[in-house]
Amino acid sequence: MLKNLPEEVLNLWNNWGIRGMVLLSLLLQTILIICGPLRKTIARVWIRILVWSAYLSADMVATVALGNLARSQGDSSG
Repeated sequence: MLKNLPEEVLNLWNNWGIRGMVLLSLLLQTILIICGPLRKTIARVWIRILVWSAYLSADMVATVALGNLARSQGDSSG
């Protein structure tokens, strides 16, 4: 799947992929901390959608980031 991407995009992903995933994971956790309590008091649909999508995405992003980190550590030691 990644073979069809341009060389610049692949270099950017190889250099910044893990850092970007960790930052995205921290951003999603921050959204959950700040907006989580608001979903009970404010009945706006966009807050509920934001919290629900952050809740669903946070675990996946953290798992993918840890998988990429473990794979890169295995590649550098071999």
